[in-house]
Amino acid sequence: MVNINKPRILFIVPPVIYARQPSIGIAYMCSFFKNKGYETKALDLNTDITVPNDGDDLYWSQFDSHKKFFETHRDLFDKWVEEILKYNPQIIGFNIWNTSLYSSLRLATMIKMKDKNKFIVFGGFLCSVDGKGIIRYPQVDAVVCGEGEEAMLEIAENYANNNGKAVPGCLLRKDGEVIDGGPRAEIDNIDSLPFPDFSDFKFDKYVFKNYIPISF
Repeated sequence: MVNINKPRILFIVPPVIYARQPSIGIAYMCSFFKNKGYETKALDLNTDITVPNDGDDLYWSQFDSHKKFFETHRDLFDKWVEEILKYNPQIIGFNIWNTSLYSSLRLATMIKMKDKNKFIVFGGFLCSVDGKGIIRYPQVDAVVCGEGEEAMLEIAENYANNNGKAVPGCLLRKDGEVIDGGPRAEIDNIDSLPFPDFSDFKFDKYVFKNYIPISF
């Protein structure tokens, strides 16, 4: 059952990521938080547009490539921001890869311009590699470095209680200062997590339409 006193959370898979199949990481996050009584939703923006070279990691790791993408698809970015704010999440989590950092920063900036109180969290592979570099961007409120379930839960609980204390596995921005929570132990038993929830993903929009990713 959803607890109305808990913040609503939206998880975003930003462009540009090769749209071969849904994100199992975000699917796990959705099931984990729903199991904890949070209202949450996943939004894979890569299924809204066909990008012919979406698998070209080198191209999409460049700032100029994303600048051109944004300028060409400004209306789509406006639509995405409107859709995000319509859901009215208090916390917005972005799944960050090296190919999606710049589009994520652009979207985060646009969201903050509309509502500065939205709490923006970046997590995912790139954050585990360069979390301290990413937290320097002012539109990012927190960075999860490593597994996201327990760390993000603590962020959400702190948000609900207006508590800005350090969170293991996270970098948090508070009053212009960065709070480093240090490392967090990985989850020992993956069976303790609920099965991933893929219900928000548009399977017909992916390259591999009849497949789902698994962890083992």
